[in-house]
Amino acid sequence: MANSLNGRNPGGRGGNPRKGRILGLIDAIQDAVGPPKQAAADRRTVEKTWKLMDKVVRLCQNPKLQLKNSPPYILDILPDTYQHLRLILGNCDDNQKLAQLSENEYFKIYIDSLMKKSKRAIRLFKEGKERMYEEQSQDR
Repeated sequence: MANSLNGRNPGGRGGNPRKGRILGLIDAIQDAVGPPKQAAADRRTVEKTWKLMDKVVRLCQNPKLQLKNSPPYILDILPDTYQHLRLILGNCDDNQKLAQLSENEYFKIYIDSLMKKSKRAIRLFKEGKERMYEEQSQDR
């Protein structure tokens, strides 16, 4: 059971196309039922979010993926989001402003959502592997 959850395929059989939908359903149930786990919106958390966003951009920049430049285009959205976050943190130079920002519920929810969506995109690339490059595949 653990092997099926971490993406390994010990039997060498074809992957289960429904696994992604099942994990999406599990995520939705956990979000709806579980208590909200909002990370503190401190500088460290924002920097971790930047790293996740950077990884998503690198995965999407693969020429084999052949993303079309049509709205919403993730390779335009993520760099803009990164710059806005840098601007926000740049305005919070002293600890008092940073503490005030980290107490802002909207900012905490936004950072938490951005982290979850970035992690989910990375997980989709891991699970989809080569099927992500097929334009008509369900994983894409």
